[in-house]
Amino acid sequence: MLAYLEEFGSLNQMTNIFEYNDFNLGSWCQTQRSAFNKGSLSEDRVKKLRKLKGWTWNKTEAAWQNGFSHLRDFYEQHGHTRIPKEHKAEDGFKLGQWVQSNRSKKERLDKEKIQQLKSFSDWSWNTIEDSWEASFKSMIKYYDLNGHLDVPRTHVTEEGIQLGSWMTAQRGRWKKDKLTEDRINKLESLEGWSWHSKDAKWSKAFNHFDVVSKKFGHGMIKIDFETEDGLRLGNWVNTQRTHKKQNKLRADRLALLDQHPLWVWEVGTGNYSRV
Repeated sequence: MLAYLEEFGSLNQMTNIFEYNDFNLGSWCQTQRSAFNKGSLSEDRVKKLRKLKGWTWNKTEAAWQNGFSHLRDFYEQHGHTRIPKEHKAEDGFKLGQWVQSNRSKKERLDKEKIQQLKSFSDWSWNTIEDSWEASFKSMIKYYDLNGHLDVPRTHVTEEGIQLGSWMTAQRGRWKKDKLTEDRINKLESLEGWSWHSKDAKWSKAFNHFDVVSKKFGHGMIKIDFETEDGLRLGNWVNTQRTHKKQNKLRADRLALLDQHPLWVWEVGTGNYSRV
C-alpha cells in the first residue's frame, strides 16, 4: 500500500479488483473496510489507514474518486472534459460512461463532488446545450469578421468547431420542425442569418456590392470583376439585372437593390469608369 502511495501519490484509483505488483491491493483494501464496518479492525490499523492520502472507508466513495482521478488525468493530458461516451482510459476504465453518468445525476451528487467536478474550467452538466451555444457564438464571431453568414460547409473554426456543418444541421432540423422555438428565435435574431443557404450567398454578394460600390463611388461593376475572396461580383450584378428583366427577381431582393443609392439597372448610365 505504501509503495503504491509513493508511486502514485493517492489511493483514489484503487478498486476491489486492482492489482499492484502481483498483489490484489484493491481486494485487500475492501477487506479492511469490511473489518472496520464490523468493528473488528484494531484501532492502530484504523489510525494508520486514515493517515493515507485518498483513503476512504466507503467502497462507493472510493469508486467515485477513482473515476474522478481518471477524469483529472484526462483533463491534464487533453485540456478539456469533452469525453466521448465510448472512451476508455488506458487501464480499461470506462471514463466516458462515468462522466455521462455524473452529468445525468447532478441532483443526487453531494456538494463536495459537485465542487470537484466544477473545478475543471470547461466542465458542463449539459454538453449538448453548451456545444450549441459555443457554435452559435462562433457564428456571431464569423459574421463580425466577414460581414456575412455564407459559411462554407467545410469551414472549421480555430476552436475546432465545424461551423459550416453545424449551420447546415440547424437548417435541416428547422425544415423537419425539430428545432426548439428558443433556438429559432436566437438564430433569427442574428443579422445575416437565413434558413436557406442560397439567401446567405445572395446577402454575401449584396454586402460585397455595397462595399465595392462605395469604395469607387458607383455601382457599374465589370462582369469579370472578382472580390479578394474569389466572389464573382460582376457576374452576380449582371445576373440581378437579367433576373429583373425576366421578372425572376424576388420582391425583397428587388427592393434592397432599388434602395441602394449606387445601384443602377441599365449599363452605361452615368459618367464614370466602370470598376
